[in-house]
Amino acid sequence: MGKNKTIKVDVLTRVEGEGGLYVKVVDREIKELRLNIFEPPRFFEAFLKGRLYHEVPDMVARICGICPVAYQMSAVHAIEKIFGLKVEGQLRELRRLIYCAEWIASHCLHIYFLSAPDFLGFESAVAMGKKYPETLQQALRLKKVGNELFSLLGGRPVHPISVRVGGFYKTPLKKGLKAFLSELENAFEDAIESIRWAINLDFPDISWDIEFVSLWNPEE
Repeated sequence: MGKNKTIKVDVLTRVEGEGGLYVKVVDREIKELRLNIFEPPRFFEAFLKGRLYHEVPDMVARICGICPVAYQMSAVHAIEKIFGLKVEGQLRELRRLIYCAEWIASHCLHIYFLSAPDFLGFESAVAMGKKYPETLQQALRLKKVGNELFSLLGGRPVHPISVRVGGFYKTPLKKGLKAFLSELENAFEDAIESIRWAINLDFPDISWDIEFVSLWNPEE
């Protein structure tokens, strides 16, 4: 690298949202370094104007292909609150389960395919898999289970179509859920191994002066 140089990358892959990088080097020393994570406007607020209430959950699910349930369920809860509806019992448990399916698939994607290659110095998960084939196989097994559970509850693995205001358009049969139980039991071992594997990654010693806020349910 020369003594003076400016590096500007407008679009970075493998980040949540969109990313950009700016580095300014003077006399071989980094003088300015900026990592920008930004979310471009989606204009969904405008898309939803004048639509019928039952169209909204399916439309907002398209905001993201990785976490569609978060958007879909937020819309459903908001509309149900307007109507004075309260979904409880088994329907609420099924909604919780479809959220878990998304978390399995989303966390697996983030850990193994978006983050791990950078930690281990590879350009992609495919390149990483050539040196760590068992790790990649474990990732693919977990992702598959998350996608299959998503399909069982949501109708398909991306942008679910079964969730509606008041419940579901179609719920899975009890025998279908029971048949899938063994898949989840096997995936549990892969999940535990994933935790053991991830905590051994070389995390940089960085701290932020920031206050984290989260929601919680005392019964879950």
